[in-house]
Amino acid sequence: MNGRWSNDEKAINSSQKTSAVPLKRLFVQFVVMVATGFVFLYLEKKTLATVIFTMAFIMTMLGVVAPSVFSAVEQVSKKAGVWIGEKITWVVLAVVYFIFFVPGRLILLLLHKDILERQFPGKETSYWRDCQKIRDPAKYQKQY
Repeated sequence: MNGRWSNDEKAINSSQKTSAVPLKRLFVQFVVMVATGFVFLYLEKKTLATVIFTMAFIMTMLGVVAPSVFSAVEQVSKKAGVWIGEKITWVVLAVVYFIFFVPGRLILLLLHKDILERQFPGKETSYWRDCQKIRDPAKYQKQY
């Protein structure tokens, strides 16, 4: 089957895709890194700005001269970004939990409040609760 969608052509197209870096993406990455460098220069962090400018230059040159190396570096940095994002998420969630939920629960315990009514029921004959009857039928149409 040597048609348009043959496996050989797919292999050729996939190898061409990995070796060529779209210039638009490369340009956007360069502009973002340079802008970040200027922000750190404005904040008088000269060492960090120099590192970022150097990384922008190296990544741009890799994209132009050795696109396959650039793609490999980009893939590694994406995986590192995902890993760092997962770790930061867990840290932030733990901090939010201990800042908001733990003190809230302690306050409810001090006030002897049981909002969820988790207390084991007594020896009542019925656990039925009376509720308010809806008198306006329009409430059934727009419940929220």
